Amino acid sequence: MSIPPFGFNFFAHIRGNFGLAAAARHTLAWLLSLRQLVCLRDVDIGDERFRQDHTYDSMVTSRPSGLPFGVNLFHLNPPALDYCLGRDWQLLPIERRMNLTVPFWELPSLPPLWRDVLAAMDLVLAPTRFVQTIVESEVPGAKTLHFPIVMPKLAPARPDRVRFGLPEQGLIFLSAFDVASDMNRKNPWAVIESFQAAFTGQERVCLAVKLNNSRLEPGAKPLVDRLRQVAAADRRVLLIDQYLSQPDLHSLYASCDVFVSLHRAEGLGLILMEMMALGKAVIATAWSGNMDFTNQDNACLVDYDLVPVEATLLHYQEESARTATLWANPRVATAVTWMRRLYADLTLRARIGQQAAEDIRRRGEADHSFTLTDMQRLLSSAETRARHRTRARWLLQRRTEGMFRSFQQSPRDFLIRVGGTIRDAVMGGTKG
Repeated sequence: MSIPPFGFNFFAHIRGNFGLAAAARHTLAWLLSLRQLVCLRDVDIGDERFRQDHTYDSMVTSRPSGLPFGVNLFHLNPPALDYCLGRDWQLLPIERRMNLTVPFWELPSLPPLWRDVLAAMDLVLAPTRFVQTIVESEVPGAKTLHFPIVMPKLAPARPDRVRFGLPEQGLIFLSAFDVASDMNRKNPWAVIESFQAAFTGQERVCLAVKLNNSRLEPGAKPLVDRLRQVAAADRRVLLIDQYLSQPDLHSLYASCDVFVSLHRAEGLGLILMEMMALGKAVIATAWSGNMDFTNQDNACLVDYDLVPVEATLLHYQEESARTATLWANPRVATAVTWMRRLYADLTLRARIGQQAAEDIRRRGEADHSFTLTDMQRLLSSAETRARHRTRARWLLQRRTEGMFRSFQQSPRDFLIRVGGTIRDAVMGGTKG
């Protein structure tokens, strides 16, 4: 099988304001630091949250000829990848390309569509051991490679408590999450319960809760309203519900002392990683993706019980109903103990934060080029090349179905898009 030159046609929500998009930007930065050939396609599947970061605007291409390389790297979850196959069929070169994906999932079982998409990949790049274990268990025969997300070194961040309405004195705990990522999974209720149980009201403490995309997720309004009621009833709980640029976000992080994530499941835990990089002590559930980089020396780990999933988002609900899967329920008593210890012991807090920053620094500065070497080796193996056509058949079928749907919906628009694709190829584009 002859394929185009080694390089990456990189598909991602590259302008997005959410964790999956931020992780993709980290991977893109890593590839560019290794001087890899990359062409970038932005995948925008909805609303304003997909259009807020413009770091890589100059690299984005919308032409088929802008995807000339031999590797399609889909830094997308399977539903978004499937969406691309159906909607942008004329822009997706499948033939003579090796197809890779970086999926983020939080439950121990995979939905049927996820299994189908991942089975069609030549290589699944698992961002954590947690995700890798799930894929290898749920998709027999899938080729996987542990692919740790490398976070670039953060620019120095200036604390500014006044800017965010935080008290200038006292210890500030921070919890932060994307409302669109399932509030029951992110579990702010356990953070608030732990905070209120840990402190009587006489201590100089505050809990800041940073929300992301709350106005863009109307289905979560009752839960956001509940948070507002909690904050209104307890002056120590402060909601920060506004869009912040990356520098402003890091300034908020620098303004706080301890980060608390009592999540029930994480595919990665990017905010945990960012806070650790800033030298902050973190309290985190000792389960799922964050266990790639948190341990008993660099974090305050909270034990848990595995319980049935009760989610707010439909895809988690459906998978839970189908398989009765479990996720972690962190023990509030352990979180309370850690909060009290970190409040009372500045030395402990500083030691854990320093170790966290050192470990994240080492993770970022490690030579990850071997990952690229492993990737190239796996893609060039006789087994992978022999199975590529079989794996790609499913992708081609989904793309063909997308073509027919496009024609049925609007024959005129379909012909215009076909004409544009042919014109682009005639003008010198690489055929897919």
